[in-house]
Amino acid sequence: MRPDVVLLDLDVFGLDAVKQLAAVDGTRVLAMAARGEAAAAVRAGARGVVPKGARGEVLHKALCKVCEGELWLDRASTGQLLQELIVSAAGAPGPEVAGRIACLTEREREVVHALLRHEGATGRTLATHLRMSEQTLRNHFSAIYRKLGIPNRSGLAAYAARLRI
Repeated sequence: MRPDVVLLDLDVFGLDAVKQLAAVDGTRVLAMAARGEAAAAVRAGARGVVPKGARGEVLHKALCKVCEGELWLDRASTGQLLQELIVSAAGAPGPEVAGRIACLTEREREVVHALLRHEGATGRTLATHLRMSEQTLRNHFSAIYRKLGIPNRSGLAAYAARLRI
């Protein structure tokens, strides 16, 4: 079968089903989703999203628009999606990266900030600015490298500068 539009309940079938259906040539997916899930559904390939509990006439209009090749989102979902686009365009870290950054302790963040403020400084100079021993600084760097998946100080400086940590 080659349906014009597949209406899919995200609570029942999930985002993987959207991805699989959207990958089939010409299949348009209209997802029914709870508030806040629209952006994820669109990223997965949905051509439209209607909120759960939408009135019949809204659902009918959404089905027609998606069938005609248009995109369908309610205003709240459109706003959420645009906000995510603005944040990603501004270079803000995505959820995975933000999660890794959040794992840093306050002191580890101070080490990263000092590394950026005192670019090219030796370990001894950084340790002096941070009022810690060089060994403690090395321990902090090791923990930061492990948490962020970065191999060395120059990689950390580039990573931190790019993400504006």
